[in-house]
Amino acid sequence: MKRKIFNKAFTVVEMLVVIAIMSIMLTYILINIKKSRLQTRDKVRVADIQKIRLALEEYKLHCGEYPNKLELTASNGCHHGEHLSDFLPVIPVAPPLAYPFPSYLYQYRISNDNNYLYAGLSTSSGSKCYDYHIGAILDQNEKHAGSRSKYLDRDHDASNNRAYNNQCPGSHPEFGTSLAGFAGSDIDKIGLYDFYSTSQ
Repeated sequence: MKRKIFNKAFTVVEMLVVIAIMSIMLTYILINIKKSRLQTRDKVRVADIQKIRLALEEYKLHCGEYPNKLELTASNGCHHGEHLSDFLPVIPVAPPLAYPFPSYLYQYRISNDNNYLYAGLSTSSGSKCYDYHIGAILDQNEKHAGSRSKYLDRDHDASNNRAYNNQCPGSHPEFGTSLAGFAGSDIDKIGLYDFYSTSQ
């Protein structure tokens, strides 16, 4: 009789151990799935930014300057009549962020429904766009995800110490001529993956 009771108790303990192990494994799998999603969305953002940068360089070769806005109809009075759409058929839309988009960067977004950032830059507020600043916020960042994306070691990093630090005419008049909104002390912590033109 005593032996049967012991066997039943041992079975319950075994089940509890199995349940605990399965819970740990499930937690580990869920964490890895979330991390994998963040990495995938970041890869899309990085690929999109590179695609846009290539189109911007092609545009400058033909038009002599960068577009003041990242719009398909941008032409800057290009002497051959080209528009940005001749080099970039579709402007990629940024995947939604897993975390709240930084409110102080709203004004730099390409559009209200596209969280990629762009600013046409010049040496003065009335001059041509000889530089640009483009960027995307990555999901993998120190502020929210706790881990820093490897892509943040390969970008240019926002800076106000550049020759071209004024907005081009019509670039984004709502935020004036300063680049300050695109920079900041925590810009790397929030995962800003950004580039200037290849000319500087």
